[in-house]
Amino acid sequence: GFRVAAQEADGYIGCCWRSMDRQRIKGALKLAKDLGHEQKTGMAQALNRYYDEMDAFPRNEKDIVIPKSARDLGFDPDRKVVKASSFGWDAKNATACLQAAIDSGATTVHVRPQKGPWYIDSVLLRSNLRLVFHKGVKVLMDKASPKANRECLFRVTDCENVILEGEGTGADGACLGGYANYEERKAYCRDYGKSVIMLANARNTVIRNLRLAESAEDGIFFGGLGRPSTETFVDNVVIDSHFRQAMSICNADGVYCRRVQFLNTRGNAPTAGIDFEPPLENLLNTNVYLFDCTFANNTCRNSLNSLSGAAAYLSGGTLRRAHIVGNHVQAGKYSGFSGGAVMVDGANAVVENCVIEKNFTTDLNESVA
Repeated sequence: GFRVAAQEADGYIGCCWRSMDRQRIKGALKLAKDLGHEQKTGMAQALNRYYDEMDAFPRNEKDIVIPKSARDLGFDPDRKVVKASSFGWDAKNATACLQAAIDSGATTVHVRPQKGPWYIDSVLLRSNLRLVFHKGVKVLMDKASPKANRECLFRVTDCENVILEGEGTGADGACLGGYANYEERKAYCRDYGKSVIMLANARNTVIRNLRLAESAEDGIFFGGLGRPSTETFVDNVVIDSHFRQAMSICNADGVYCRRVQFLNTRGNAPTAGIDFEPPLENLLNTNVYLFDCTFANNTCRNSLNSLSGAAAYLSGGTLRRAHIVGNHVQAGKYSGFSGGAVMVDGANAVVENCVIEKNFTTDLNESVA
């Protein structure tokens, strides 16, 4: 019922299990102690804590507060303020310019419109950083670069207290994405690439007032094989037209989405609005709360559409006041899958006051426009 898993990349040993059973967690903790691997930060300890959280599930919505400013995260955004363009701008590839601004030690970096998009390969963010994308800004993957689709555009890894924010999601709002539009993505994207924003072992991340579009993978990807990313707040964000998913949650504890639009996912499987898909059985996705969100026109192939919870791997999720409309699930006797617009299987979940309409299912082999 349980085994011992060495997590070398994260530097600790954890115990994991194959069934949502508290007694087995206690057994795993005892086994770890008997083997001399007892650690306060071990995975079995974390799993035991998750059970305590599940006992209190769901949290009161009023108790979930999205940070309003950097000061709510514990740092001063005005301590050092810079313009990214002060470090240069290259019409062909501005990766070095933007990375230099991020590495300058500034607590706030302003990214303003230039004569064309900010084409980049990938930038690595750091702790205590506010990155502001002003109206009219486009940050796109440099598809001509040999590094294209090798790294996610914005990597939030092994850090804390990071804000990525724009000034709105309208037509003139900032857009971070892979390709300029769907026609370009359809012409150049033939296989999985990389996401717009990737989080791994990140704590206290805020993403708001932005449009994330047209990547070769996901709008937001929670990855990593070690400790989960914790306390991620996504507020007033449009995640539109990605190749794999709008959002993939593979390893996270505490994801809070409010007024997020998960739209037009189309490309290759699973093509969901949100997919919970841990790469290892001891990586749980816990405390996921979605309020006033929209899931629309996602075309799903070979998996489940919009919001899907895989077996026991989503141990607490809440979906309130969502509008789930026009999603197309390709499933049936040839695919080995069945499903609908929302699937909850083996998880603590609340689905409340939602409008679910005009979603449809066809056989996997039928064509999709």
